[in-house]
Amino acid sequence: MFVLRVIKGMIWGYIQRLQLRLKKIVASREIEVSAGVSSILYHYTGFNNALYNLVNNVFRLSKPENVSHKIDPNYKGYYYLSTTRSKLGGYHLNKKEGVIFVLDGNLLNQKYKGMPVDFWKSFKTQHDKKPNDLRGLDEMEDRILSKTPEIPLSKYTKEIHVYAENDFVALNTLHKIIAAAQKLKIPVYEYSNIKDWKQLNKRRLNDV
Repeated sequence: MFVLRVIKGMIWGYIQRLQLRLKKIVASREIEVSAGVSSILYHYTGFNNALYNLVNNVFRLSKPENVSHKIDPNYKGYYYLSTTRSKLGGYHLNKKEGVIFVLDGNLLNQKYKGMPVDFWKSFKTQHDKKPNDLRGLDEMEDRILSKTPEIPLSKYTKEIHVYAENDFVALNTLHKIIAAAQKLKIPVYEYSNIKDWKQLNKRRLNDV
């Protein structure tokens, strides 16, 4: 009987180890499958940066060490481009003007890695959130990762949406942005109303 109990114990221990190994395999597969970005992405930026990107036909990426939080160690050594999965993402919801690039996430997934990031997680509690602080909202960020500091712009850009307040300098730069986008044959839409711009409401556009 003692020998039988020992054998049963050994078998049960083996089964438990096998189950644990299978769970780890499944988890790794899930991470591998989930690694990537959404099919449609939105990238907000200011006028000067947008103009530089369009003139040079590249997106300039950021370095992980340039931000205060710790990036996933699995992505150490990568540059990244911040995008959102929604046109109403929290990051650009309070912007008064700017440029929104609509990107082809499916095409980006064919060459680049990506991951969702909750950069504002620590601000989402009622204790941390201050009045008018949009960091308590969901940024819905997808980060595109690359080993190089730049990625092609026109190849992955489906369309561009621009809006400027009645400021001469901003409007002058905006017109240069429109001309640069047209040169790259990227559809560009200009808005006269900030609400329509944020919602990308193409039914109400300025003539471009």
